[in-house]
Amino acid sequence: MTHGLPHGPAWLLAAALVVFAGVLLGFASVPLAPSPAFLPAFLTLVLAINLLTGVLLVAQYRDGGSARLLMLSFAHLWAAATIVPHALVFAGVVTEDGLLGGTPSSAQWLWVSWHVGFPVLLGVALMPWPPSWHRRLEAESGRTRRVVVGVALVLAGAWGFAALVTLGADQVPVIIIGFDYSVLSQRYGPGLSLVVTLAVAAALLGVLRRRRAGIEVWALVGLVAALGDLVITLVAHYRFSLGWYGAR
Repeated sequence: MTHGLPHGPAWLLAAALVVFAGVLLGFASVPLAPSPAFLPAFLTLVLAINLLTGVLLVAQYRDGGSARLLMLSFAHLWAAATIVPHALVFAGVVTEDGLLGGTPSSAQWLWVSWHVGFPVLLGVALMPWPPSWHRRLEAESGRTRRVVVGVALVLAGAWGFAALVTLGADQVPVIIIGFDYSVLSQRYGPGLSLVVTLAVAAALLGVLRRRRAGIEVWALVGLVAALGDLVITLVAHYRFSLGWYGAR
């Protein structure tokens, strides 16, 4: 975690993402035609990337890497675990009406779980840690046990929330009607944006306080991208709008 990757390209990419998001915000609500093939292809790609990244980070941690690698892996595994039920519930991805007994709002709530859980876990991985965290998580003995327990908690959290919004779909708030998710944007959007912004701020503070952050700077780029994705999607208000496509 403390060697290697040059920081300049990472900071430039993060700045470019901020500029891109700012430009796209002005056109986010422009409607576009639905593309049935887009979401299955997109979710498959994101699932593969997050799963591969999570597994590689776990392997690096088990081989003696920093505890922050383990926490970063949990963020990617949370995303991968949430994408699976999200794809199954989303109408038109696996089946015409979706699976698991969910509703359109179930798929939207799973999107919330993905787009809040992932950046919050990244923020925890990058923020300043008390010394006791490092001592406990970087002890050579028990690394495999910590991986198993951590992954189990991630899967339980992600899939537990998925069960809540699918099996209990009639009890969760309706946040989308047709393609219009204005209720999500207006009622919950400010709070969700604040949470992810705080995660970015905590991560940035942690990276800046560590003089040789290495790979952490690239994880911060991912966190900036996650915030942009969330904000642009919320501003767009409609599925299959320019903002909805562009955020992805």
